[in-house]
Amino acid sequence: MPRETFDEIWLPRVGASAAAQLRKSGYCAMVAGPVCLGLAVACSFAFGSGSIEGTVIGLCCGVVILVVFGFWVRSLVILARELSTQFGTTIRWSEMPRMQPTQFDEWCRKRGLPTPPTT
Repeated sequence: MPRETFDEIWLPRVGASAAAQLRKSGYCAMVAGPVCLGLAVACSFAFGSGSIEGTVIGLCCGVVILVVFGFWVRSLVILARELSTQFGTTIRWSEMPRMQPTQFDEWCRKRGLPTPPTT
């Protein structure tokens, strides 16, 4: 999504710092999903080889999957903190909706949080 379009959609909803973190979280999610999937496949082949080298490679792939997943969750935690600051309430990372404008606006309405006027 072009920066101008992203900013038009999210700056009025979440503010500048949360929008910047949302962009970072989006990039992290775009990378984390395919990387974890590819490493999971590599891990299964490595463990399936039955050799000690395959087991070590499989364990290494498993550790990298956990680290990548941890980075993704960390980006969501930071985004939740930014949203908490923006809205003046506590928002946990596990409570956040998918960051689509209509779903986010509905989520805000359900919690009594301010939403931008629709044009």
